[in-house]
Amino acid sequence: MMNKLSENKVNEIVDLYLNQKDTISVREIIARYNLNISSNQLRELLPLVRSDKSCPYCGTIMYRKIVSRGHLGDPYCKTCGHIFYSDSENICRCRKCDESRREFIKIVYGKEQPKINFSDLSLDYMVLVVKLISQTGNFAIIRGEMFWDLEIERKILLQKSLISVSPDSPVNAFDIHNFPYSFFVYEVDYKINIRFSQLEKEAILEDTYLFGKLTEEEKYKVFYRCLHADVMKRFKSLMKARRLEPEILPSAELEFKKLYKELSYSKIITLCDRVARFCSDKVITRKMNRKIAERGALRMVVNFWANSKRNGWTVADSEIGDCGNDLKWCIESIMGKELTVLNEVVNFEKN
Repeated sequence: MMNKLSENKVNEIVDLYLNQKDTISVREIIARYNLNISSNQLRELLPLVRSDKSCPYCGTIMYRKIVSRGHLGDPYCKTCGHIFYSDSENICRCRKCDESRREFIKIVYGKEQPKINFSDLSLDYMVLVVKLISQTGNFAIIRGEMFWDLEIERKILLQKSLISVSPDSPVNAFDIHNFPYSFFVYEVDYKINIRFSQLEKEAILEDTYLFGKLTEEEKYKVFYRCLHADVMKRFKSLMKARRLEPEILPSAELEFKKLYKELSYSKIITLCDRVARFCSDKVITRKMNRKIAERGALRMVVNFWANSKRNGWTVADSEIGDCGNDLKWCIESIMGKELTVLNEVVNFEKN
């Protein structure tokens, strides 16, 4: 439609649309120039407006799109797509700007970090590093998404300089408003600042390193921590499924841990489920205050077991296949056992 009009007439329409909003309506503009279009089509048919800016990369004139009556968009380059944001910091994501940012990332995060020998790590760090590497087989980089459920561990590894932000992380993993000093912790990559021998690499990839390296006492220490962490996660999940937010009080948790000497994992989970149902029913029927239920739930598991022993009640086994991946990995790769061990009472006296 517009290409049938002379350049002067098109410029007149642009001027009327942009600068004379209060004196002439869109309908009147369409009628004056005999345009066979609806009112909401006019803006889309208007040409780009030449700006007073030149692209810093291409050197060509930048143009502005008419976004509404009286308002123009930011200048942009038709050649490379660069956008000049006039009223804020540079948040352009064109290819040239991202290339510049990528170089800046390398400057800030590219400094070589000293490495520590893998064999010098403490037991906790060794187990964590092996667990992360065994998932990918990569001894140089850990993807940020792998720390999704390991935020505390991620922070500790960073503080100990065992990992650092990789200079090869994706540009869009960094917050553009404080670039590149702020970043999205689960989107950047982390460089592993640990030195591995070839034998260590082979054993880790074969998933035999920890089984062969750790003493029985160390294995049970790791297993106990993984077991308790998984039980606590399952307990919280069972409570939250019933819209309850359990509060883990240290004194109650200390009493709860004594259950591992008497009960298998599968029976403990059964008790946790019973308590979650009990608390939910009591809260719904208003026979128990919600806060009391949430604060007292963990201790109730201990009390439920005491009542079961006193009355001779049987506690059924829950489904062990629902245990978390970390616990499964610990049982198979560190303990060298099958998941059926979760149906047994584990002796932690070696701990």
